[in-house]
Parts: sequence; structure tokens; C-alpha cells
Amino acid sequence: MGLGAGPLEPGPAWKVSKAKVRRSRIVFLLWIVVAAGAIGTGRELLYNLWYLLTALLVFSYLWAWSGVRWVQVQRHTRTDRS
Repeated sequence: MGLGAGPLEPGPAWKVSKAKVRRSRIVFLLWIVVAAGAIGTGRELLYNLWYLLTALLVFSYLWAWSGVRWVQVQRHTRTDRS
């Protein structure tokens, strides 16, 4: 059987792409840069942008958590031996 042949076999849908990891790192790096800029300059605009990014990250985390919270994974084997 090849990749993705069965419903629970690892395949392209189960892999986290490098682009997704790179995007999350970019968002986190942007959050750090804006926070450092706000603290370094004291500009109200950067503080407001940092607050917005923080709220967006918290909201997106809670949204993703609530969507996955009810997911259950069970494994059914064909035989009782391992």
C-alpha cells in the first residue's frame, strides 16, 4: 500500500507542510518585532498593533482548540493480536 492508501495511513493530509511551519514562525517573529518596537520607541501605534496581534493569536488559538476539542480518534484492528 502506498502513501495515503488507507483511511488512517500517513499520507499527504497527515503531514504538516514546511510552508505552514514557516508562516507560523513569521507570525511569531512579527509579534516579537512589534513588541520590541513598541517597548523601544514607546509609540502608541506599535502598542495598539501589538495588542491587536496578541488578541488575534489568542482568538485563533481558541478557535482552533474549540474546533478540535470534540475530535476523537479510535483504532480498530482486524485481529486481536499485535
